[in-house]
Amino acid sequence: MTAKSLKGHLLIAHPKLQDRMFTRSVILIVEDNRVGSVGIVLNKPSNIYFRDLLRVKGIDCLNDKIVHCGGPVNGHACTIVHNDDWYSSNTYLLQRGLAASSDDLMVEKIIAGNEPENYRVFTGLANWAPGQLSTEINTGASWLTMLADRPSVFNLNGEKQWEKTLEKCSRQIVDNWF
Repeated sequence: MTAKSLKGHLLIAHPKLQDRMFTRSVILIVEDNRVGSVGIVLNKPSNIYFRDLLRVKGIDCLNDKIVHCGGPVNGHACTIVHNDDWYSSNTYLLQRGLAASSDDLMVEKIIAGNEPENYRVFTGLANWAPGQLSTEINTGASWLTMLADRPSVFNLNGEKQWEKTLEKCSRQIVDNWF
């Protein structure tokens, strides 16, 4: 997968990957180009609620959505991954059915009750230098990849999300082999 962009794909941690942050992770790639790659860890819920993030900014909100740890970089960045029929001018369309936004307008929409059908809130990101991600994918037991889909992104969480996504990716690899 080195020649084409991984934007809109999932990275599924290989069972042998032993990295404190990324063991048993499912990561959605939101940017992949010549300057590097950026992803959001999907399956690491925190103990913080969206309303708590907003309260720090002096905003009252009753939203009880759990915030996920999106990665070890830029922990103050807030990103919303959501279905693609809910957007603003700063929304990144990842692929059919999925988008990501990180602008204040989207937060204001949620506060006003204008929520997408499916969404998750994240703080932090994962990033890779140019060529680093493709090297990790191609030279070791680090990552498996598959095109992201809404059920894999939104229907499960935590360890179960990794297990089911790994199973789905493995099935696709075997089906493509034969």
